Amino acid sequence: MTEELETNPFSITTGDCIMDPGDGDIYELTVVPCTETHDLETYAVTYLPEGEYPGEDAVLEASDAFCLDEFERFIGLRYEESVLDMYTFYPTDQTWTWKGDREVICLAGEYEGASAPGSLKGAGR
Repeated sequence: MTEELETNPFSITTGDCIMDPGDGDIYELTVVPCTETHDLETYAVTYLPEGEYPGEDAVLEASDAFCLDEFERFIGLRYEESVLDMYTFYPTDQTWTWKGDREVICLAGEYEGASAPGSLKGAGR
């Protein structure tokens, strides 16, 4: 990607860098080139199984388990040992039911403030 782009959360993919979307429900994201200062980097994406919405606790548990595993693979260090933070975008009851959303998106970034330009892949910190 070579320029800033406003998009919905369903459009981001592994390797996309975004600006902080804020708290609460997320309807739009600002995707920026990873060569620029950014807040979060998408490092993994998966989909939860079809079926009835399993409840928020089950979705959070499955999302966190997947993202924690992938965090170590991407960063090169276990989350508990890292100075970086992990964030997840996951389906809610509403998006699961109305939009068929099963997507879990894993993101990494600094605890406070934006990340320096460049990817966090293999950062080992």
